[in-house]
Formats: sequence, C-alpha cells, structure tokens
Amino acid sequence: KINEMDSTTAASWREQVEIMPTLRAQIFAAAGRFEEAVEAFRGLVAADPDDLISARNLAGILIQMGDEEGAFAEYEKPMARSDLAAADFMPTAAEQGLAGKVDRWVVLNAMRAAAAHEQKITWLVNLSGYSLGEPGLAEWLTKAMRAAKLSGEQVIFQFSEGDAVNYLKQAAAFADAVRKQGCGLSISRFGGGLDPFKLFEHIPATMVKFEGSFTQELSKAESRERFAEIIQQARDSGRRTLVGFVESAAQMQTLWSLGGVDYLQGYYLQAPMDRLETAETTEG
Repeated sequence: KINEMDSTTAASWREQVEIMPTLRAQIFAAAGRFEEAVEAFRGLVAADPDDLISARNLAGILIQMGDEEGAFAEYEKPMARSDLAAADFMPTAAEQGLAGKVDRWVVLNAMRAAAAHEQKITWLVNLSGYSLGEPGLAEWLTKAMRAAKLSGEQVIFQFSEGDAVNYLKQAAAFADAVRKQGCGLSISRFGGGLDPFKLFEHIPATMVKFEGSFTQELSKAESRERFAEIIQQARDSGRRTLVGFVESAAQMQTLWSLGGVDYLQGYYLQAPMDRLETAETTEG
C-alpha cells in the first residue's frame, strides 16, 4: 500500500519529529531513568537556551537525584542573562526550594562587583520573601559583607511591602539584625496596601520605593494629590523616598514638582545594564 503524503501530512510529521526529543526526555523521567532524562533535557537546553520549561524539568530531576548544587547551577544560567526577568524563573525556583539560593547568588555577585569597583558606592540589593523565612540569612549576609570588605552604610537591603506583610515576623527580625550592622533597609512597592505606614511599627525601614502605579497615574490630578500626601508622610517619618517607572520627561518634571522625592529610577533616566557604570564626578 502506498500512502500519499500531502502538505498537511508533512506538516504533522514535522511537528511530531520536533517534539520527539522532549517526549523522549519526559518518558525517561517518568520511568525513573534519571541519568538518561538529565542527558536528554541538557541536550534540549543546549539546543535552545530559551527553553525554560526544559531547564525547570532538568533542575527538578537533579533535585530528585539529590544534586541540589547541580540544580541550582541550572538556574544560574538564566539568572546571568540580562534579557530575562526574575519572574521568569523565581516561582519555579521557589517550588523546588531553590529561591533562597537564588537570592544568595544575587547578593554574592552584587558584593563581588562592589568590592571590585574603584568608587565607594551604595548598593540596593533586592531580596525575595522566600529568603526572609530562611534562618541564618542575616548572619550569612553579614559574613558576605565582611568578606567583600563592605561597610554597612554601603548596603541597602530591599524587600516588597507584600513580602513584609506575608512574612512580618521574619521580616522584622531580619530588619533588626541588618540595621545593627549599619545597613539601610528599603520597602519596595510601597503604598499599595490599606495602611502601609503601619509596617514601620515593626520594620525600621530607612527608605521606601513607591508602588509603580503611582508613577503611571501622574496624569490624573486626584492621583497626584494622593501621591504627594504619601510622599510627604514618608518624608515626615524620616524615610528617604525613591520613585521608579519614570519613562518620560513629563513624569520626571511632575515628580520633582511634587517635592519630597530623593531618588528617581526608570528607563527615561537609564535602562538596565549588564555591567556596572557610574557617572564621572568632577572636583573643583
């Protein structure tokens, strides 16, 4: 019997051939043939670095094999890429119990860059809520700072308002520990909750970075008025203020006119970079 292959059949055949490597890797994993599954998924990731699903599956298998370091090494690859956001891999890392390691990787690389930099600058280091619940985090950070020869005044640790609320006890303990080392503490996405200033009763923040929606709604008079009140309230409480998501000259001008803003951040001022650059200063 001769089967006639038309364009539809040919396309279907190509699709099946393309998914075969993935199917093969999944069959190995389901059968418990982990070493063969690891080899198959590594081949998929090598062929397509954007295949985060295969990278996630590879890390999951390595964890089942007891190779936590190997699993984390797989997450280092997307973390080192400037075109991927943390949201692309952090939820999966959290599911696999690796989110804390991701945060520590970020901190170590930031501190290494700081130690290698000629100028003495201040670093704002983001931490996720996943790390706040980890015992010994503050102690580990203190040791890392000493190893990098950084003083506390050069480092500001930051976590979001939502994480602070969800991990209030842990966040308060962490804040107390790092403040004793002279470090700054910032709360990001600030102002999104019903009573965000109540957090200061538990967390001695030195700075707040406001929720991005405030910047996006600057064109509305009512929103501007409310934002100005919140900025002033933060300033009156002794906190420095940072406003992000600044994407136009009009937004920047409006923010300066509101008063009380210490720092601005956004694509209009500087897009994210994969290396550290600081503005040159002139003496005299």
